[in-house]
Amino acid sequence: MRIPKEENFRTWKVLLILGLFGVCVFANTLNHRFNIDEYNFFFQDSSFQSPKFSLYQWIPNFRQVYRLDEQRPELYYRPLNHTLMMASKWIFQDNTRLYQVSSIFFWVAAAGMVYSLLSGWTKKRVAFGASLFFLVHPMNGLMLNNKTCFVYSVMLIFMCASAILQRRWQEQKNMGWLAASLFLYLLASLIHEMGLLLPIYLIFVERYVRDSSWRKSFWEIRYHGLIFFVFFLWHLSFTQMKTVVFANWGGPGLAIANGIFASAQAVALYVEKLLVPIGIVINWTRDVTMGAALLAWLIVAAGVGALIILRRKIRWEREIRLSLAWLVTGFFVIMVTSVLSGHGRIVVEPHWMLFPSLGFFLLVALVIDRGWQSHFKKAVVLICTGLLLFWSGLSFVANSFWANQRIFAAYWLTYSPHNSYLYFLLASGYQEEGDYARAEIFYKKCLALGVVPAKAYDNLGIMALDERKYKEAEDYFQLALAVNPKQSIFWNNLGSVYLETRRFEEAKTAFERAIELNPLYYLPRANLGQVYHQEGKLPEALTFYDEYLEITPRDQHIVLLAMTAALESKDGQQVEKFFNQARQWIDDPAALTQIGSLLASKGDFPQAFALYEKALRRNPQFIPAYVEMGKLLANQGDLDGARRVWSAALPYSNDQGELLDLLRRSERDNYPAS
Repeated sequence: MRIPKEENFRTWKVLLILGLFGVCVFANTLNHRFNIDEYNFFFQDSSFQSPKFSLYQWIPNFRQVYRLDEQRPELYYRPLNHTLMMASKWIFQDNTRLYQVSSIFFWVAAAGMVYSLLSGWTKKRVAFGASLFFLVHPMNGLMLNNKTCFVYSVMLIFMCASAILQRRWQEQKNMGWLAASLFLYLLASLIHEMGLLLPIYLIFVERYVRDSSWRKSFWEIRYHGLIFFVFFLWHLSFTQMKTVVFANWGGPGLAIANGIFASAQAVALYVEKLLVPIGIVINWTRDVTMGAALLAWLIVAAGVGALIILRRKIRWEREIRLSLAWLVTGFFVIMVTSVLSGHGRIVVEPHWMLFPSLGFFLLVALVIDRGWQSHFKKAVVLICTGLLLFWSGLSFVANSFWANQRIFAAYWLTYSPHNSYLYFLLASGYQEEGDYARAEIFYKKCLALGVVPAKAYDNLGIMALDERKYKEAEDYFQLALAVNPKQSIFWNNLGSVYLETRRFEEAKTAFERAIELNPLYYLPRANLGQVYHQEGKLPEALTFYDEYLEITPRDQHIVLLAMTAALESKDGQQVEKFFNQARQWIDDPAALTQIGSLLASKGDFPQAFALYEKALRRNPQFIPAYVEMGKLLANQGDLDGARRVWSAALPYSNDQGELLDLLRRSERDNYPAS
């Protein structure tokens, strides 16, 4: 193995290699289904259901401002995070593969930005090695396996770009570079609080890369520091951060003591996962034990002592000092978080160390590079190759545990057995797969443990409703509302029971209550439309269908119901409106064919034909569209055209009986196609 010379490290070559590794290591994520947080954000959170609601994400505490559901203060302020997720939901809809492709793209781009950042401070081959290790390490698999976590890749891109532009401003004193750097830093901070910490890392860059004094280092990042303090105060004012900070610091000393004990264990746990990255999950939750905490503190103290001794004995390169400073800063953040949480439990999430972990990978690459310059080049090559294959292989294997919610919840429970919420996720996974018997067992275990009882009752009700056990479903929804009477979803689900059992007045009351609690929750409007539709009150039904489809235009079931109501009311304008909606937004060939047949039955032949054509453009092998299009032509007297359509479908049909029968019947005089 021969290490390329510095001048041979072209950026496009580096990106190509990173891209190839990214595709090879994470290709087996492409068939993953929706999982964990993705259900909450993409399908259950009403404020995520339309790009029209993206503005609400930028309003601090918008749930309180607009009196939505429980009106709780927000845990955090991450408007750009949510806006990006809403955009992905709107673009990709239910296509899980497209989510995964975009996640791989952004992750490779983030690794490329890491290379660009580090290559400005160290050798290009070291920067390349660090970025490649960073790309494939299993700790970062969360960014690829959770469809909401691509935003962390975007945040990392912004952070690296901000740091690069900060360096350019210092070199050229062009205020344009500074403005761009500050803008990107602000964007990163609006995605996650991790982005807010960038100035701390830039101070160490000034100190150890540019050899500035501490005073000058702080002065050079003064503009970023100003944004840091303003944004920090903003968080204290408008999120639950102030509750976390002041409640625990002002509470019993025991809470703080538990946090201090937990902090060392949290750092030890993270170091363990960096070195032996097995069992990587969304977060690890462990109880604090005195013995383990003391042992962890002894290990931390021994590590700090060893670093101090080595620092006195050996002259460290500036890159080594920088890498250690970044890594220790990340550990310090984890320790502070553990102390402030004050719950006497360890809670560690992999993405908390996303940016500071660059220090670890830079350190590994520097050690390998130093070994390469010694007389043990073959050994270094073997170690480097082995490490790369080891981490890549572990990542590839770990990807399979994220395939769906049931598999991942069971895997997560293995490494975080004290996290009782995982029983709820496991139950939800079984429910998603249609295994209601096992789902019921785990939901009832959640109820016995007191874990999210309202959601457990609600999901038990949904399963009972799906199985047409209406009385049982009603009882479960009533129990959910007894726990949380201000949750609009529970009221909507209760109304669905009344709708199915034709208790229309009770259904109206439940749906109207759901809308009152959360005006952004539009599904009750569609359900109210169905109530009025079944009562024969077509103008009211069309009004509610129209309101719902303004926000969720791709709901093919409601488009079909709305079209039916419009045809029944003989309202030509409404028929034309819903026809245009179907032609613009509906892509499913079966739905398009069904709506087309409905239009054809009412004599709207040109519109029906247009929908059949779109169905065949979406799937040229969709036999029902050929059948219905041919029937439409035949009933209009165009038997030659009908035969051409049915004949064109023959190569795609496994069972040609219906098509051949239609072709035979078309040879008769006065042919009726249906």
